[in-house]
Order: sequence, then C-alpha cells, then structure tokens
Amino acid sequence: MKRSIPFRPTLLALVLATNFPVAHAAVPKDMLVIGKAADPQTLDPAVTIDNNDWTVTYPSYQRLVQYKTDGDKGSTDVEGDLASSWKRLTIKKSGRSP
Repeated sequence: MKRSIPFRPTLLALVLATNFPVAHAAVPKDMLVIGKAADPQTLDPAVTIDNNDWTVTYPSYQRLVQYKTDGDKGSTDVEGDLASSWKRLTIKKSGRSP
C-alpha cells in the first residue's frame, strides 16, 4: 500500500519545527505585560464595566483603601492603600449624620 504523503520527510519536518526555540522580547522587571484577546474599551477605572477592561485597569491604579490579606487568605477588614487615615460615616435612624 502506497502512502500519498511521504512519512519520513513529514515527520522530520514536524520534529524540526517543534524543537526550534521561539524568540521572546526581553521585558524589564518593573514592566507589567498583559496579554489580552481583545483591546479594552476604556482605561478609565470609573467607567470600566466588563472583565476585559477590568483586568487591565485594576492592576494599573492604586486605590484609597484595600482589603487586608494574610498571605493568600483574604478578609473583609479594610486597610489604607493610598489613604493614611479616614473617618467612618454613621447615619442615625433620624437620617442625619453627626
């Protein structure tokens, strides 16, 4: 039985094509590189509404406060990121704040 595509040359071509190193651009250690399937609609964190935009804007900006973390365990306690102090607003039952 005769093969329509020569087996050995095809196999050799596949082996050689998969073993060549791929060229990568050198990236400085202080540069954030994000690979995305699509361009973001906006880079304004105030109007970011979808996950595609959020994955770019979230690590790009610091926030006033952030949630405390203990290693990889998160919590609902808040700590300052850019803010060094803040006051809590308490609304009384009368609807007025102090």
